[in-house]
Amino acid sequence: MSDETTQTAPAPLAGVWLIMALVLTAFIFATNSNNMTDMVTRYPGSTGGFAATCQSWQACTIVEVAPGGPADRAGLKAGDTVRFDRATDVSRWPAVGEKIGLTVHAGDTLRPIDVKFEKAEWPPEAEQNRAAALVAWVISLIGPLVAIFVLARSGRRRSVFVLGLALACNSLTSATATTWFNAPVIFPMATVLTAILYSAIPLLFLLFARYFRRETAGRDGPLAQWTTRIYAILMAVATAADVFNFLFRIDAPVFGGGFLTSVLAFPGFGLALATLFAGWRDSTPEMRPRYVLLLVAVALISFYQVLAGVIFLTRIPWLLTDPLIVAAVVMPTAGLFLFAYAVLRERVLDIGFAINRTVVYTVLSIILLTAFGITEWLVGQLTGLLGVKANVLMDAGVALLIFFAFHNIQGFVEKSVETFLFRKWHDNEARLKRFMVEAGFVHTPDALEKATVTELTRFSGGAGVAIYRVAGRDYLRTEDGLSGAPEQVDSDLPGVVRMRADRVAVEGELLRDVLPELEGGLALPMLYRADVSGFVLLGPKPSGELYRPDEREALEAAIRKIGLDLHALRVEELEQEAAGLRQRAEVLESQIQQALMTSPPVAKRTGRQAK
Repeated sequence: MSDETTQTAPAPLAGVWLIMALVLTAFIFATNSNNMTDMVTRYPGSTGGFAATCQSWQACTIVEVAPGGPADRAGLKAGDTVRFDRATDVSRWPAVGEKIGLTVHAGDTLRPIDVKFEKAEWPPEAEQNRAAALVAWVISLIGPLVAIFVLARSGRRRSVFVLGLALACNSLTSATATTWFNAPVIFPMATVLTAILYSAIPLLFLLFARYFRRETAGRDGPLAQWTTRIYAILMAVATAADVFNFLFRIDAPVFGGGFLTSVLAFPGFGLALATLFAGWRDSTPEMRPRYVLLLVAVALISFYQVLAGVIFLTRIPWLLTDPLIVAAVVMPTAGLFLFAYAVLRERVLDIGFAINRTVVYTVLSIILLTAFGITEWLVGQLTGLLGVKANVLMDAGVALLIFFAFHNIQGFVEKSVETFLFRKWHDNEARLKRFMVEAGFVHTPDALEKATVTELTRFSGGAGVAIYRVAGRDYLRTEDGLSGAPEQVDSDLPGVVRMRADRVAVEGELLRDVLPELEGGLALPMLYRADVSGFVLLGPKPSGELYRPDEREALEAAIRKIGLDLHALRVEELEQEAAGLRQRAEVLESQIQQALMTSPPVAKRTGRQAK
């Protein structure tokens, strides 16, 4: 855009915003968990939810009255019109045994009554889709968990913070509060909060796109800022109308009822995608693949929100037998996993976290064990439905089959994950190990040090490297490939002392005295017996990634091996120098002896000759 200017990254957020975001995400997790527990226990079964729901803004017309039920005992008849005395009760899930005040419109008369709600059976269509709906609710718990992790690791960076909050809000499964927030006083406040969070989803993704573009490309401008402000004002007005209609049940077909907020979601996601596309256009070739991942992830979530708006406006039942509903479940899940892949695997955003193979495989094992446990439970349910009588032999057979299948499937999954997630790691580490082998065949220390700088720069993706060799009580720089690296390092600096004491790599604050700009880098010791004969300063990765534990282990092993090779080469140089000195000494000695043998004798003068 013509009005865009180059700007610095926005300042970090205050800690109070992070605390508030974590609390809101915990609320979203509780809401989604509540939906799942209601599914499992088939609760509630009174008004609202899966039972007879009254969705009218003004009043509810009774179509049929169950004989002997609470409505029949209260004297209600088909054709009567009732209004909830408390407007918000029309959307609330009344507890079993709770009395709700109603005003009955029968002809021209008004009659106040109290109805005591009883537990009702679920309708057949809800019971048929219960298992599939449970899967959808379980998936909905992944979003808040990922969001909590992203928020906790955000470092108060605006782009990461806003992304975490957006992922949390996007996982909301209900536009109203659930049974855990069912008290008449709490329910309106919880529902208002839910409505605000739900309406904020497109705005949060738009803010994320802007902050990410500003941090990576340094581009932002008045047009983008004013567009965001105008959109935020429009969405705030629409959300306020929804809240007003919910609290007072005013019939507003356009301003309220979720209509305007659903329509406004379309341009919000469109602006977010347009901002990311502009960032892709302005970014470097190295950054463009990362923008593509974000574009696809946001597009999937955008299509889901658009689809959810269409479903809401057209009142399509949320049954997983409908392809539209299936798409509405699959799209946000795919977008969430793509975000996780982009952050954890491709490091699109630096969240200060390094993937560990052990953690990945532990999580995979837990998921597989849980899946097999659910499978065993489903087999038991299926045998019951088929009329097969369960016995000890059948249970043992099922458990045995699952036991043998688990190890085969676990091996296949781990191999696939190793190939998918860690292939580049393997290749990078293999090249480093190959260099360690070839280092033993280099003839001179200078050549080996230069080759080491080149290899470590390649391994780290372009980080600077400096090599230091012990000289007296200090360390002198022998290879300078790191900007700002000092020529001489005092051996009594805290980081150097730690290397000598623990004989391991050091990082973080211990390196500030060596080089303040080395935050995120490493100091790798070269060990010979009980002493540190030198060390390598490895700068931070240009991509902003942290050095993973397995990378640190590989680097430490490589530098120890190279340090021994350098020491051996220096010993060989000293031996060659000593041999040369001995040879020169022998030559000089031989020349002196030859000179003494060939020179004429000198006559010794006597006293008489002297006279």
